[in-house]
Amino acid sequence: MIRHSVEHALYEGARAGIIPGATATDVQNRARSVLRTVGLARFNVEVTPAVLKKSIRDFSARIQLPLDQNLFAPAFFFRGRTLERTLSMQREGTNEVCSRLVLLIHLNTVVKPVTLYVKL
Repeated sequence: MIRHSVEHALYEGARAGIIPGATATDVQNRARSVLRTVGLARFNVEVTPAVLKKSIRDFSARIQLPLDQNLFAPAFFFRGRTLERTLSMQREGTNEVCSRLVLLIHLNTVVKPVTLYVKL
């Protein structure tokens, strides 16, 4: 259960970070919220790069959770072990070609045909 909770928190945190204007703190807060919901209290959430600027295309989020400090029952085999998961995602709005193609499709179906030239 702990492994799946960590993976879910990591995914939710990363999804919060792909939105334009999101910050590393948004990623960390979302992941922490999910982990605390299931009763996990001692963990580390890192975002790389630490500052999600508008020009940053890809980022990674990592959660490290010491198992012996978060188990619900004593477990000899997990003493001193850490569960670590990392997820990398591409931020929305950073792929210029894709954004322009979506705009072109939208204009073709709603307004009138417009030709946009995309520099590859």
